[in-house]
Amino acid sequence: MKIRNLFLKNKGTIISLIIALGIGFVSGIGNMSQEEYNGVIDQKKKLDSEIVLLDKQLSDVQNSVDTLQEKKEEAEKIAKEEASRKAKEDAEKKAQEERERIAREEAERLAKEEAERAAQNQQSSISYEVSGNNNSVVSETPIGEMVWLSATGAKYNRINNCGNMNPNKARQVTRDSAISSGFEACKKCY
Repeated sequence: MKIRNLFLKNKGTIISLIIALGIGFVSGIGNMSQEEYNGVIDQKKKLDSEIVLLDKQLSDVQNSVDTLQEKKEEAEKIAKEEASRKAKEDAEKKAQEERERIAREEAERLAKEEAERAAQNQQSSISYEVSGNNNSVVSETPIGEMVWLSATGAKYNRINNCGNMNPNKARQVTRDSAISSGFEACKKCY
């Protein structure tokens, strides 16, 4: 860059010197001695070689600048792609965490509802037994795991809103009952 600036700053001076030498050569060719003439020619040759050298150096510097600019642009492109990829991964990770959180909350809610339903069934069963016949002893057997059946499907589900199932039209039965009726387990739930 320094050479380029030096050449650009001195370009006018160099051109003026060449023109002055040319004019001096043309106008004073008859008045110059052979030594002076040879000295002027030598100076012109030196200046010409310096100009060629400066042009070559300028070209080399420009090539270096172009190469560095290309490398800079490539590095910026890679950095943008990496930032985009990282942002996408972060968004996917957050979405997955949110889906897992919702699934956990839904499972907890369903478990709580199931426990409440079982407690209500047990309470109503006990109150029926007590009010119905005080002399008879009824053994309480657990009803088993409860599952959800859709109105049209052939699979039973652990949760009432799995996949394309409409939770408003779902009904709940024991797992043993669903299996004995020919229903299969949902691959998402089980």
